[in-house]
Amino acid sequence: MKLDGTYEVDAPATVVWEALTRADSLSRILPGCDHLEETGENRFAAVVSVKVGPIRARFRGKVALTDLVQPVSFQLAGEGDGGASGHAKGTARIVLHPLDDGARTRIAYEAETNIGGKLAALGGRLVEAVSARNIELMMQGLAREVASACDGASEAPGTVSAGAAPAVSRTVTARAPVSAASEPLLATLLRQGRLQTGLLALIAALLLGPALGLWSSGF
Repeated sequence: MKLDGTYEVDAPATVVWEALTRADSLSRILPGCDHLEETGENRFAAVVSVKVGPIRARFRGKVALTDLVQPVSFQLAGEGDGGASGHAKGTARIVLHPLDDGARTRIAYEAETNIGGKLAALGGRLVEAVSARNIELMMQGLAREVASACDGASEAPGTVSAGAAPAVSRTVTARAPVSAASEPLLATLLRQGRLQTGLLALIAALLLGPALGLWSSGF
């Protein structure tokens, strides 16, 4: 399955970049993230708990960030193994666009993932729904993270007081192939990702299971 979308966050691109490329912030952003650590330069390992329909699993995976142009864009690739529940592999490209003279940021992503095992047998629609929900949760987590990082800024229209999440606007599309031995699936981000996305990775951890993100919910 291929996914792409955009999100707008009330924070400068430099702050968003830090949140999407540091293990400590990603561990707070990624849905279901049990453990995330940096294992090398721009490389992460993660353990993520996921639930898709009747299947619950813990995925162990890894994500690598490449082609980093700070604070503009990066690519990520990851793979994860959930034992009998399934396995996942994915790639994504993340681009940060400054808005409002740099006060806000539009996050644009394109991602493609593939899964196998029990998860692949659940059907594309269910996987898409879980992916969309986990991407949403990741972006809400990102909004809270960057709001916390910007706490020193003075209150103004469009800023967020403590305890509230910044407004996040989003557009997400998903295109799943009709016939495939194992249906593709998003997962970061980064996260794991991861991105979680995540996800992603996306985020970074974002990329590897039934959810993205920069990093979603499944390694």
